[in-house]
Formats: sequence, C-alpha cells, structure tokens
Amino acid sequence: MVPDEDPNAATLRTYERHADRYIERTLRDRTALVEELVALVPRGATVLELGSGPGVDALALEAAGFAVHRTDATRAFVERLREQGHDVRELNALDPEWGGPVDAVFANAVLLHFPPPQLRRVLEHALAAVRPGGVLAATLKGGSGEEWSTRKLDAPRHFTYWEPEPLRRLVEAAGWTAVEVRETTEPGADERWLTLLARRVA
Repeated sequence: MVPDEDPNAATLRTYERHADRYIERTLRDRTALVEELVALVPRGATVLELGSGPGVDALALEAAGFAVHRTDATRAFVERLREQGHDVRELNALDPEWGGPVDAVFANAVLLHFPPPQLRRVLEHALAAVRPGGVLAATLKGGSGEEWSTRKLDAPRHFTYWEPEPLRRLVEAAGWTAVEVRETTEPGADERWLTLLARRVA
C-alpha cells in the first residue's frame, strides 16, 4: 500500500516506528564511502553526517581522524545516539538551517529517499553548509523511477532510483562542481548503488 502523503514524512514515520529493527538489520562494517572521503579531505576535517542512523559510519569517520557532526531527522535514532554518549542534532534535510560551515557533508544511503524536487533542495542546503572547496560524499540507488518498498523494515519507505547522468545534471544544477557519479555495486549484489562525489567552488 502506497502512503498518500509526503514521501519524506511517511518514510521518517517508518524509521521512528522501526528504529530498533533497522539497527538490528544494518551492517556494522566500515562502508566504502568512508574511504572515498578519506581520499578527498585531510585528517582533522569537519564532517556533517546527514542521517547518522545507528551511528556506525560516524564512528568510522572519527577513527579516520575527522570531527563528526552527527545529525538525523529521526528522533528515535537521535535519542539512541545520545544514550550512547554522542553529541547529535535532530535535523531534517529539507530544513535550510544546517549550520556550518564544515569541510564535508557525508550522506550514506540518505539522499535516496527524496524525489527529484526535494533532492535538489537538499543538495542546495548541503552546498550552503560547506565552506568553499568543501566536499559532498553520498550514495544513492541506481535505476530509474520511484517506488514505495517494505523491504528490510516490513514497513513503507520511499525510494528514488537514479542513472548516473541525470543525477550528475541535478547535482550540477544545485550548484556543485567537479561532480562524479559512478556505479559501485559489489559483484553478486542484488541492487545497484551509485557513489556521488562533488565539490563547492573554492
């Protein structure tokens, strides 16, 4: 059943209701996107993590030498991270006040929930949050179209699928430069994934 409401609001409600299930079913390994960021910005850089979720990537980013600003739009994730002793801010990516400036915005499996008009707004907010020369590192799902899926959480979440060239054009239209979009799906995986890297003009 497709929720008849704003995709962002409905998806966030699913995360609120099933935060523990998501944490249980999420891999604990260091993601390849962390390695991408390590190659782009120096140790000691400030990183705004959009959608910290269970907090696995934030720990890996800190281990790599970055100062991480944890954020999430899901209050349940924010509360659990605070219980673990982390400083984390509740932030909906559609809200324009992200703070900053930071050296990089890191968004692993977050931007894939936004339909194209909302994604452009989020990209513009990210651009405003980084200092000149700052970096965006993100992952999205490869493909075409949009859908509601109950996969993984047994509850509806909205997904937008992208081919590299349309995504690159959208990111550039939002003001980013040096945009790179490439497929990074592991052999044998049942889903296509895209890695997005971009910079703000120095």
